[in-house]
Amino acid sequence: MLGSQTLEVGIGLALLFFVLATAASAFVELVGRLRSMRAKDLEKAIVTMVTGAPPAAAGPGAGAGAGAGAGAAGAAVQRLTALLNVGRARTNASYVSAKAFADAVTQLLDELEDSAAADAVQPLLKRADTLARQARGNLTSVKAGLETWFDDAMVDVRATYQRYATLFVLAVGFVLAGLANASPVHVAQDLWKDSATREAVVAAAGATVAENTPAPAAKPGKPGKPAPPAKPAPCTQGSEIERTACGVDRLSALSLPVGWSEKHRPQGFGDTFWHVIGWGVTALLLMLGAPFWFDLLTRLVSARGARVKPASEDDGSHTALLRADPVLGLTGSTGLTAGLVDGQPEPDWLAQALNRPALALREPPPPPAPI
Repeated sequence: MLGSQTLEVGIGLALLFFVLATAASAFVELVGRLRSMRAKDLEKAIVTMVTGAPPAAAGPGAGAGAGAGAGAAGAAVQRLTALLNVGRARTNASYVSAKAFADAVTQLLDELEDSAAADAVQPLLKRADTLARQARGNLTSVKAGLETWFDDAMVDVRATYQRYATLFVLAVGFVLAGLANASPVHVAQDLWKDSATREAVVAAAGATVAENTPAPAAKPGKPGKPAPPAKPAPCTQGSEIERTACGVDRLSALSLPVGWSEKHRPQGFGDTFWHVIGWGVTALLLMLGAPFWFDLLTRLVSARGARVKPASEDDGSHTALLRADPVLGLTGSTGLTAGLVDGQPEPDWLAQALNRPALALREPPPPPAPI
């Protein structure tokens, strides 16, 4: 079983990684939104499904000077994206439901009349023809098949974006770790040596878990007092850049031993080198994501709260009293009688347990009477 000190150091490191991962994720989302990454990936996936080629080869911009087939494909893609209301020139939508895709595709197929446009979207026509034969002309079954096709394609889109986000978190995490001077080895050493800092960090970790854990729902049929409105968790309000800055600033508010103060500043080339290595380790660990670190932090805080405190750590225990004042113990006594105050008679219940008569205070014998 982990010792109390080791567990508290683990809580501090989990809290550090959770705060930094939250800040890094917020910054990655900001960059992705500014660059319309999700909208571009969605449009690319739809174009590929319809034409069998990425947008660079058969997208809306391929119609100019690329032949009649490419122009027809571009027109079909433009019509489909208009029905779905997606595309960089419109709303930068990053989500389309499978039902909306199926409805838009069936409407597009009804509008395809000239052979040039039909030949340009052969992959879509083949998919629709296969689904129509399997469904025996049932339109609902055809749309259900189109929805399944769209969901399968979106799995690949999400995986692609996740890979991009994970690699971007690595780069952003290294920068944040450098700005905060967050080397896990040095943070762990400081927490291990400084009990006051360790206790403050553990208290801050418990508050962080409480702030980010939703209140349990009231049981039905048991009216009670209305729960007070929940306060928003720190660094969850405002824009992504504000949340990122809040996350970095909050490291000092949580009493974590990071920063560029004289105490934590690296000394010499060798120490600086190991700090940089520590920043890289921090960046790698941030790739696990804020949900992972919050779950681990919650488990560690719960484990510490449920830990049974041994007698040596309980200030009210007799073991602690004897350690604080050894004079309370009987000199040279052993067994159950150890701990009785010197000169105090043995209680009756203890004498019965030891199967011997109780001890009594003996007065010195009176002096002999004079003759």
